[in-house]
Amino acid sequence: MSGQAIAKVGDAEIAGNRINKAALKRARAFEQHARGTVQSLSGKFAWATVAVFLGILASVSTVAALAIAGYVSYWVAIPLNAVLIYAIFAPLHEAVHDNIAGPIAACAGLNS
Repeated sequence: MSGQAIAKVGDAEIAGNRINKAALKRARAFEQHARGTVQSLSGKFAWATVAVFLGILASVSTVAALAIAGYVSYWVAIPLNAVLIYAIFAPLHEAVHDNIAGPIAACAGLNS
């Protein structure tokens, strides 16, 4: 198609004002099914995610303190902390999607 923009929603193509309605209907049904599945698997406070975050945070702090005190070489501490900081992405990712606090409004600050 020369000069016409094509957008994709799932596998539904939208070109100009023409919409593949059957594909759009399938995409919406898939989205509803996915949301129902995810909601049934979540909704509780994520204690495991909080524990992982605190464990990684404690590990980073311990490695830094040991390196500053001279018990661990910087050549060991820096790569080790780099791996730990990379691992902290998982709890951060869950927080971005508001998956930490669940339905507990008083703990909603953990999601930010």
